[in-house]
Amino acid sequence: GFDGVELHGAHGYIICAFMSPEYNKRTDEYGPGSHDKFSPEARAGRMRLLREIITGIRKVTRKDFILGLRVSAERFGMEVPDIVEMTRIILAEEPIDFLDISAWDVRKKAEGQDGLLIDYFLKLPRNGVKVGLAGKIKNVQDVEHCIAHGADFVLPGRASILQHDFPKKITESILSGESYYQPQNPVPAEHLAQEFLSPKFIKYMSSWPGFVAPAAKL
Repeated sequence: GFDGVELHGAHGYIICAFMSPEYNKRTDEYGPGSHDKFSPEARAGRMRLLREIITGIRKVTRKDFILGLRVSAERFGMEVPDIVEMTRIILAEEPIDFLDISAWDVRKKAEGQDGLLIDYFLKLPRNGVKVGLAGKIKNVQDVEHCIAHGADFVLPGRASILQHDFPKKITESILSGESYYQPQNPVPAEHLAQEFLSPKFIKYMSSWPGFVAPAAKL
């Protein structure tokens, strides 16, 4: 009954690992083979799994089924010029509806490059694909920053963990003109429970340095 899915091609997971020039050492058609790892032939091999998955999904779903893709803008074995070129190819040739750029920090500069990381992706031709950003989006100013640089939408992650109704609070802040301040980490486990996180999820978030405050010692 779902209306769509998002493929997770970021953060070192399997699709990202295949796309990575660092991780993918395959010698068959799903890797660089004998080609230079940054050559068009090698890139085509590294992208093959992703493109076959997209094709397979489109074959078995209805025409209005929403299909998105998340990619890492850098890190996790990705290099900026290479992932930008793969993103250009995806936007030009693949039948997806939206692209989710995981930048980790929407205000950071690109590693080893000049300028903001997000600009390398937001300046690409989109061919009707909506492009969104994720990465330390915590307040109205961060949202406006993304929109000003050309994003079609934003994807808050940690902010929505801290407050389940984060999008509503941002909208209310914009409409009212009143400032919005998000809780600062580390937060007590009790706060996360009030935001509807399960005990297992709270335990997982406790493994993130500085996210959950240590329990008070009696």
